Amino acid sequence: METLLERGIPIDAINEYSTPEKKPGGRPPHWEMVFWSTRKPLAGARAVVAASLLPAEAYQTPEQFLNDLFPCRHSRKTVHACNPAPRLVKMMQGKKVLDPFAGFGSIPLETARLGAEAVAADLLPVAYIILKAVLEFPRWVKPQDVERWGKWVVERLREEAGELYDANIYIGTWEVKCPVCGRYTPLVGNWWLARVKGKEGYERLAWMEWRDGRIEVRDLNEECRREGRGPCDELNAEVSTRGEEGEGGSVEWRGRRYVLPRKNVDIKHKKTAQCLYCRVEIDHRVVNGKLVRGEKSEGDWYVKWALRQWSANYERYLRGEITLEELKNSPARPTLLVKIRIENGDLKFQPVTPQDVEKLWKVPEELREMWGDPDIPTEQMPLYENRRITPMLGATKWYQLFNPRQLLVLVKLVKLIREAGRLAEEEKLKEGASQEEAKKYAEAVTTYLAIALAKYADYNSLGSGWNQSLIMGHALSMRGISMMWNWYDQRPDNNWTGAYLRNILGVTEAVEYLSQTPGAVRVVLDDATELSKLEGGGLTSW
Repeated sequence: METLLERGIPIDAINEYSTPEKKPGGRPPHWEMVFWSTRKPLAGARAVVAASLLPAEAYQTPEQFLNDLFPCRHSRKTVHACNPAPRLVKMMQGKKVLDPFAGFGSIPLETARLGAEAVAADLLPVAYIILKAVLEFPRWVKPQDVERWGKWVVERLREEAGELYDANIYIGTWEVKCPVCGRYTPLVGNWWLARVKGKEGYERLAWMEWRDGRIEVRDLNEECRREGRGPCDELNAEVSTRGEEGEGGSVEWRGRRYVLPRKNVDIKHKKTAQCLYCRVEIDHRVVNGKLVRGEKSEGDWYVKWALRQWSANYERYLRGEITLEELKNSPARPTLLVKIRIENGDLKFQPVTPQDVEKLWKVPEELREMWGDPDIPTEQMPLYENRRITPMLGATKWYQLFNPRQLLVLVKLVKLIREAGRLAEEEKLKEGASQEEAKKYAEAVTTYLAIALAKYADYNSLGSGWNQSLIMGHALSMRGISMMWNWYDQRPDNNWTGAYLRNILGVTEAVEYLSQTPGAVRVVLDDATELSKLEGGGLTSW
């Protein structure tokens, strides 16, 4: 039998309908739940699945096929948002699709939306959990339940960790002890805080300056408001930058000219830094434990060595082998530059105070008391091409990718999510559900809360970079974990990209979207070469 796919389908039109899914505003809601590097467009998957299973004579014209595939194609750009037409669903009933490399689940999801039966298999445990969340769990839990339990976690976390924050977001970096003057100098990779272009000018312009041994903030929008010479939401300014990001620049506005500092650390080209106090170039090397100024082929660059010492001392402190004061005196350590308050959707930038930094240093004491807790990820990071994924940072274990506050909050979230799952199961049992039903419900709730946690960790680590575009960079933006000088640390209850509360609301929207799938799907964790977990013991019996 010749299939519709073999006869030919309107591929140009299908590509056009698939394109918006790769752009902001057009992505399916569940794509925003968690970062996944290979998310295939749903429109394309739907078209290929249907055309592969239907006979060539099922549709006389390409227009008829497209109308049934995407009933809303004439009214909206995101055609994935509407289910196929009932006529097409009826033709697909009784048909089966197996995807042995299901990944993020586009093919089995669209198979189910077409009304056919789907089996999604994957050998990767993470993919298996995501597939369950996308394909199976929306039948077991309501979107409002996910939101309710997520907000329960957030409220409990406010009670336990709310005092850790005096602002919504902190921008931090690393500071190293200058080998010449002995003072701790921040290493700033980019002095811009916000540089957002509008239609005619700039919607937001703010940056940091180094003045009298401390960080100050220059916010042109705030200066405009103080002077009372609006409009201030679209600044008529000229901005120039010097080549690469972080190379300083200048701003001309209302007859004034501001010059931005250059970054004072360069690991990509020169492997050098500059002390902001004494202005000496920090190109020193550490050879056999001694600090020298020699050839770059000798020993380790001082900054790289200092970061490695921090990671080692961090663990020694948590193990109880050194004091907090000794940890603070490490040759490198995390520090804070700027704090941000979110007010009516706008960002208010302020320099941090000594009290803000001191509050950060209070956290390791609580972590030390928890050391040995299995929820602290002390596992060794794997090697990649004989190098660790963060060679510059010097981290060797997963927990070292977070500053103490980030780590403590994530560990608390893990425990609260586990508690929420237990309470959710008890609640279902009290409502009269069977043990199996209650367990499935709790499993679904816990998984969605954990997915929101995974995204929060991606947006709240020492690998999460602050972007002056205000489109936040998460740790996996570059398909790996890179060294970040301007990282950010945010409250979990922010209404901001990547915050835990925002993630819960995104997951809730995703579950609502996914719950409108009529067909049946089964997810299995299995080897594609065997598929022994299919009904009857293998592929041939299915």
